Amino acid sequence: MLIGNAAVAVLMLIGNAAAVLMLIGNAAVAVLMLIGNAAVAVLMLIGNAAAAVLMLIGNAAAVLMLIGNAAVAVLMLIGNAAIAVLMLIGNAAAAGSSI
Repeated sequence: MLIGNAAVAVLMLIGNAAAVLMLIGNAAVAVLMLIGNAAVAVLMLIGNAAAAVLMLIGNAAAVLMLIGNAAVAVLMLIGNAAIAVLMLIGNAAAAGSSI
């Protein structure tokens, strides 16, 4: 209320983080926050739609896609976390032998 944004004040009042997003004018993200999908909202906020979709269906690979490591994301996608971790630290040889 202090900053003159009544809508945001109401959201803050009921403890909804969407208020912050409403404050910066990103309605689409605010709606996602509003329905309780914070992870997707954050990804939408930074414009990574592909990662947001993966997060939406509950896939941890989205986090890796977020940092731009597609190879690791694919491995995570098929459920081989151990290999994905090795790929993540850039040790391709170790990852290969683990397979």
